[in-house]
Amino acid sequence: MDIRATLRHVLTSGYIFDFTNMLPSSGDRLYMIAGLLMVLLGAVFKLISNFSRNSVTRLLWHRLASPLVVGGILEVLWYTARDQNIKMFGSHFIAWLIGIVVIVWIYFPIRYCFGYYRQEREHWQKQQVKLKYIK
Repeated sequence: MDIRATLRHVLTSGYIFDFTNMLPSSGDRLYMIAGLLMVLLGAVFKLISNFSRNSVTRLLWHRLASPLVVGGILEVLWYTARDQNIKMFGSHFIAWLIGIVVIVWIYFPIRYCFGYYRQEREHWQKQQVKLKYIK
């Protein structure tokens, strides 16, 4: 299959905004699979968060887990709406909007990871050393 032809088809307004009364296509199933993978990855991140001893690391993993779980559930609900022919929520625009919101939402924890996280982790470690000698 030609990638250019596929991209031209996906970027048309008919593909993005129109709703067809057909069963979901294999491309639509990819949205559902991506949603399920996001939920699974978010659950793994949440488990890592729960078992982390460091409160700063726990917060980071929790911040990464939340958008993945919410976005994954919304993608699966979008697929269900498309499968049930709910015209208001079944267009590809909604799926793309969910994806964009998740990307923007997850940008902030990633920026935190590369910015303030190291400083806060070092500060937490210094506090733990102080608390160790105080007790």
